[in-house]
Amino acid sequence: MAFGAALLAGAASAAAAPAPERWTAEKAWEWYKKRPWPCGFNYVPSTACNTTEFWAAETFDEPTIGRELGWAQGIGFNTCRVFVQYLVWKNDPEGLKVRIDRFLTLADKHKIATVVVLFDDCAFGDPPQTEPVLGKQREPIPGMIAPSWTPSPGLKEVADKAAWPDLEKYVKDVVGTFGRDKRVLLWDLYNEPGNTGMGSKSLGLLEATFAWARAATPEQPLTTSVWSGMADLNKVMLDQSDVISFHRYTDYGGMKAALAEFNAYKRPVICTEWMARLQGSKIETDLPLFKAEGVGCLMWGLVNGRIQCQFGWASKRGAPEPDVWFHDLFRKDGTPYRPAEIEAIRKCTGRAADPDAEAAAGWRKSEANPVLGGDLGTCFDVSVMKDAGRFRMWFSWRPKVSIALMDSADGIHWGPPEIVLGPNKGTDWEADINRPVVLKRGDLYQMWYTGQARGHSSIGYATSPDGKAWRRMSEKPVLSPDKPWEKVAVMCPHVEWDEAAKRFRMWYSGGEQYEPDALGYATSPDGLAWTKYDKNPIFAADPSREWEQHKVTAAQVVRQGDGYLMFYIGFRDEHRAQIGLARSKDGITGWQRHPANPILRPGKDQWDHDACYKPFALLDGGRWMLWYNGRRGDREQIGLATHEGNDLGF
Repeated sequence: MAFGAALLAGAASAAAAPAPERWTAEKAWEWYKKRPWPCGFNYVPSTACNTTEFWAAETFDEPTIGRELGWAQGIGFNTCRVFVQYLVWKNDPEGLKVRIDRFLTLADKHKIATVVVLFDDCAFGDPPQTEPVLGKQREPIPGMIAPSWTPSPGLKEVADKAAWPDLEKYVKDVVGTFGRDKRVLLWDLYNEPGNTGMGSKSLGLLEATFAWARAATPEQPLTTSVWSGMADLNKVMLDQSDVISFHRYTDYGGMKAALAEFNAYKRPVICTEWMARLQGSKIETDLPLFKAEGVGCLMWGLVNGRIQCQFGWASKRGAPEPDVWFHDLFRKDGTPYRPAEIEAIRKCTGRAADPDAEAAAGWRKSEANPVLGGDLGTCFDVSVMKDAGRFRMWFSWRPKVSIALMDSADGIHWGPPEIVLGPNKGTDWEADINRPVVLKRGDLYQMWYTGQARGHSSIGYATSPDGKAWRRMSEKPVLSPDKPWEKVAVMCPHVEWDEAAKRFRMWYSGGEQYEPDALGYATSPDGLAWTKYDKNPIFAADPSREWEQHKVTAAQVVRQGDGYLMFYIGFRDEHRAQIGLARSKDGITGWQRHPANPILRPGKDQWDHDACYKPFALLDGGRWMLWYNGRRGDREQIGLATHEGNDLGF
């Protein structure tokens, strides 16, 4: 729902309807069964140290939020829980609601529903900060967990009824605005009431908050999570919650007992905080337990950052980085803390349960696939550009043993093919020709391609005034294998022009003739004379990742923002290929793989059943378009996958 519409609908509803009672168990179950199993995480952006820094206008970090929620989507999470700060609302109520709406939009884009927390009694640090402040926040204290965290509101206001009229306005404003927003899963009204020594002093505000929220007539259920042994607080939470929720940091046995305890209330149950490794939590065993019991679960943490949840509760100021992290799944650069845990999550959420699953990280295959092939025979190894408002595709065509050109208005439906460059059989190096990449600079089209003969592969260069009539600029290869790692082949070039440095940059594959197994880099001032990077190869297979353990090859590298994206092929074995994504600041070193890799996978019993490979991606307006080879048996055809939006969650 759009923000303005949500505001009007919420206000009108609150004025028109009497405050409802607690949901019946039947209504709660009806709500719960309509939704997928809630599985996810508590979220604070890695760039925020507390809820004020999360939500304040000057520090609300949309790019980081979008990227990190993309990582969560990539491993199958569908729910996140976020804490809102009352003080930010008090200072800027309309601005906060705009930012909540923007967050919900980002989460929904990644198919993640949001649990919203309004109040919180927790304070951490040395000394603990019991009152939130605006402006610059206390810098995190090294060695401590959440050392800048503050309650919402401050603990003084919890017990001061003179402050409650404003707290009531806050609850009714936020719940009234978003109470019919389908992007909000439920309202977790008060996190850990009674914490930080408050005890029963929080009881009054807890009871009042339920009443205020119900008066706003939300369509979503209300809850507050049982977290301690304080009987008076627990009674209110259990008696008032539409859906039962709880916190439990424990081992498998302790969690199994907790599930039995809360399932006894005969309502849907969600564990809104769990997973502390030092308390005995194990994702590999505990997550399947939640799923088997049908209990929702939101682990603490996603990306390690300024709240420093790698440290345990007992960790002291100045403690070194622990060998075993307390919470969190990803490092700030997106690499998993423990890859085995990520695979366990993906398996349990279904993201990795089927190795033939079609898409990850937001990529969707076209319903028109394959977009090229059929009666044309074998088509593969595409290079695409948008030229004068139309798509132009150069590709390898068999059995013609040539490079052909087609054009299209939409990138899906292509005109008739035209052979534009065939092999030069008069040479000793290009009896076969394939794998083109084409650039256009001014009025000149430039093509680098692979030539193969006598068991070797090399790279040639040609130019054209129109993309059709090509002239070779050298009778000899412009790049040949001459390094040990390159073995007998350099091939599959991808070339970009670096305007700032006034040079061409080439990424290429090296290895056996038809089985290159690593990626190299070279530069040239003119496209003819190339200098290879002295530390090649720059990218090789990661044996710990099963899908690419055999080799990586055939990369396309795209400049985006202040860095580079690499679309590449990973081979699990000689035949099974999938498409991955990596990024680097300079396009040479420090490559980081996307946590959702492979981003494109074969489709079971489909035209690309055996392999997806040789990617070529183009950002067209606000949408990525990725053409790729698909293979089933001995038939190769070309398909298309798309990703909405510029942000690839990386």
